Amino acid sequence: MRYQINLGLRQQSVPVKIETGRSIIKRMSSSSFFAAPNPLPHPSLASVETVIDDMESAFLLTKDGGKSATELLKKRVKAYVYAITELSHYVADVANANPLQAETIIVASGMQAKHFTKATIPDFSVKHGTLSGTVMLKVRATKRAVYIFEMSSGNVGSVNELVWKIISIGSKASVIVSGLTPGTTYYFRYAKVVNNVQDDFSDAMHIVAV
Repeated sequence: MRYQINLGLRQQSVPVKIETGRSIIKRMSSSSFFAAPNPLPHPSLASVETVIDDMESAFLLTKDGGKSATELLKKRVKAYVYAITELSHYVADVANANPLQAETIIVASGMQAKHFTKATIPDFSVKHGTLSGTVMLKVRATKRAVYIFEMSSGNVGSVNELVWKIISIGSKASVIVSGLTPGTTYYFRYAKVVNNVQDDFSDAMHIVAV
């Protein structure tokens, strides 16, 4: 699955565009995921910041009215939309190059994934709970089965490097995990025990806590 960015630029007023743009620049500047000084061929953070400054200056001029000020603001908004869109392509490139951390990378940029998909396989689902920092795990129930749920987190290059810990063993086919840190990627897997025989663990499902 390739990730895309949802910017929602058309729905934003100019002041919201300014606030959002500055927030993105601040978060990306402080994140190790975007350490490249100039992510060619995409715009640098410094150049995007300049575009935001120009748009803000043009917006302030419109408060005094005048057709020329309005036309200038339209040009500055158009330049902003182009710059932020190109920057979002850079974030998507970084995220898609690191699939195990893709959602974490997008969250770190201050942007949002176009589709924050729920992690699912045919008999195992991992989705956000109703409260912040919670995740619900659910498997297809089997008679007289015992379910082992495990969790892992951390920045790794491969699922094989994950260190697992047991979070639940019991007869319930679902469990709610709480106390998770928003913005952190967590991995989950499960195994069934039927007639004292344990199956292999499932593939790891990952989700970013919110």
